Amino acid sequence: MTDLMRRLAEVRPAHLGGDGPIDDAVRTAELNRAFTQPREAARRRRRGRVLIPAVLAGTATVTAVALAVGAGGHSPAPGGSRPAPLDGRSVLLAAADEAEKLPTGNYWFTDQIQGQSYLVKAGYAITGAHSETFEWTAAKVGGGHLFYGRDLPARPLTKEDEAAWRKAGAPTSFRVWSNDHYGTYTTKAGSWSADRPHETGGKFFVPGTGRELSPAELQNLPTDSATLKKTFLPVVGKVRANSDPAVARWLTDPAHLILQAGNVFANAPLPPKVHAALMRTVAAQPGVRSLGTVTDPLGRRAIAIGADWSDSRIAGLGKDRKPRWEKIGYTAREELLFDPHTGAYLGDQRVLVKPGAEYRTRKPGFVINYWLARSSGWTQKKPSPPTSLPFK
Repeated sequence: MTDLMRRLAEVRPAHLGGDGPIDDAVRTAELNRAFTQPREAARRRRRGRVLIPAVLAGTATVTAVALAVGAGGHSPAPGGSRPAPLDGRSVLLAAADEAEKLPTGNYWFTDQIQGQSYLVKAGYAITGAHSETFEWTAAKVGGGHLFYGRDLPARPLTKEDEAAWRKAGAPTSFRVWSNDHYGTYTTKAGSWSADRPHETGGKFFVPGTGRELSPAELQNLPTDSATLKKTFLPVVGKVRANSDPAVARWLTDPAHLILQAGNVFANAPLPPKVHAALMRTVAAQPGVRSLGTVTDPLGRRAIAIGADWSDSRIAGLGKDRKPRWEKIGYTAREELLFDPHTGAYLGDQRVLVKPGAEYRTRKPGFVINYWLARSSGWTQKKPSPPTSLPFK
């Protein structure tokens, strides 16, 4: 097994092997560090962002900018701007109605792109720790399951960053500081590497439920708002009575709700009516705002909802295992992205709202992290990963 596939395998969720439950303090410390600090090899995270937060730890510096996101959904045509002056909530609700028409099939697949931003010494930003994962699971028991991964080229983040990169001589490698050490990312693409095939199928792990569900059980998932919140957003909906007040405040933060919802949309083949109902439920929560139309890092037009994070983070745990809090120095927003035409989930991203600290030279709207769905959904035939690269 290649290093990439070994790293991917190490973070499979509990139903495919891994660690047991994690207590509130550890969960919160890791998630909050993940929010504010870079995630070395973001590809190591996805298949259970909230379920296995221990893999998210990292240490940020002035030269490193965090970046990562979740995904799912069919791609719309590129275009649009950020933001557009329209009634985004109305558009979202209309897209939710369309989401009820999303098709089903014999195989569920997800093609997801993960990246992490870094500020290099020359003054421009790149996307490093860049990777793509492709996974499919058969609806029929014994129909199989397969997981692929490949490294993507590191690249300048925006057109402005590309111009600065070319002015610096268009280097083919970038040395950045992350997780207490220097690492080097290159502009070279990797090849697909497959995990060993699993003769499984017919079961799908659904974040929030803590269980694998059959296609029949998926169809019986709730569609009413109260039950949806209790089922899919349990940390937000119910905080332990003995939780540290600051931890409880963080766990019930609207931005944390957005993060949890993204985990569900990205990793579970929700029935269309459940998908649509969850869109409406999340959009209706206090503190969640409609953001109109945006353009994601793949150049696709999307409608977005989001919520700002607080200006504090957990820096670590003390000897008493209680969290130590510190000011961040900037404001960021967590966003969910949906196809405006079909309601399919396109991904989630974190963007800068108020510059400061390591982001003091960046403008509001700077993408701090992303995890995107290049495509996902149901298909009748066994799917295969794409041969072309997602970025030109």
